[in-house]
Amino acid sequence: MGVLSEDTAADHHERALTIRQFCILENMAVATYYKMRRLGYGPDEMRVPGTALVRITQQARRDWYARIEQLSKSQAAQLEVARRRAQTAAAGKRAAESPLHVSKRRKAIRHGTRARQLKDDHHQREKSFLNEAISDGLDKYPDFNAINKKSSHYASGPRWSPRSS
Repeated sequence: MGVLSEDTAADHHERALTIRQFCILENMAVATYYKMRRLGYGPDEMRVPGTALVRITQQARRDWYARIEQLSKSQAAQLEVARRRAQTAAAGKRAAESPLHVSKRRKAIRHGTRARQLKDDHHQREKSFLNEAISDGLDKYPDFNAINKKSSHYASGPRWSPRSS
């Protein structure tokens, strides 16, 4: 009873599909299926009267392939592909020229950038403080030699000298 006969296996491969199963097999979104159906490019559907059951037979799937293949080879389809490609390129150019384009947005300060900015600000304040101190010192002691002649308590204390061996 668990063994499939050739007839059962053939029936299994010829089984009708739901819309979702069809979309999975064709690797397309269900929304794309409905859009294609609305445009008249969908496969033939088998509807069971009095129910919401919709099935797509394997024959309808094969016929759909043949129609899509023929459509893709037609000159109108090739013109549509070229039109869409040109439209996409033009839209891309317009988007890149927009002041709202991602390439023209100011980058948000990230944690690392903010830390670096704080460090730079600290160094800038420290530098201005030292420049001010040097300026005040030069005002007080305009002659460089006057700095060396200041009180002796700065000069007191042991001085470093190389060891004599």
